[in-house]
Amino acid sequence: MFGFVLGTACLIGLVCAVAGRRHYRACGSGYGYRGRFSPWHAIFERLDTTPGQEKTIRMAVEDFLEKAHELRRETRRSRRDFAQAFGGTVLDEAALEGAYGQFSERLEQLKQHAMHAIGTIHEALDDRQRRRLAELIDDGFGWGFRRGSPYRV
Repeated sequence: MFGFVLGTACLIGLVCAVAGRRHYRACGSGYGYRGRFSPWHAIFERLDTTPGQEKTIRMAVEDFLEKAHELRRETRRSRRDFAQAFGGTVLDEAALEGAYGQFSERLEQLKQHAMHAIGTIHEALDDRQRRRLAELIDDGFGWGFRRGSPYRV
């Protein structure tokens, strides 16, 4: 019985070692798919990017997502302000206007961060890659088994 358990553990370790960069939750990474099976890899493969371009694109997207998460945390305060303005016996229009102004300001900041990330990605790609990415965006990236899927066999 012990040999069966030990053999199974060794087989799992071998599969994880052979997988190399392809980490799965079962292999203890906790981050889902990586390597050849990640959406990043599918996009980069279709664009035929260099490692330098991939690093620039990932950094731009990660920076944008980090700033978006920060703004989301701040937006929760705006939601509380909306709730306080609405929850009184009389609608507090001044507080409502202030909360709406803060929300609009944060939305504008998010727009600026998105524009910066898009500009960084645009600069990192050459003309052919930009056209290909524009086609992918227009087609909705073709995830799943639809036409143009990166996973289609």
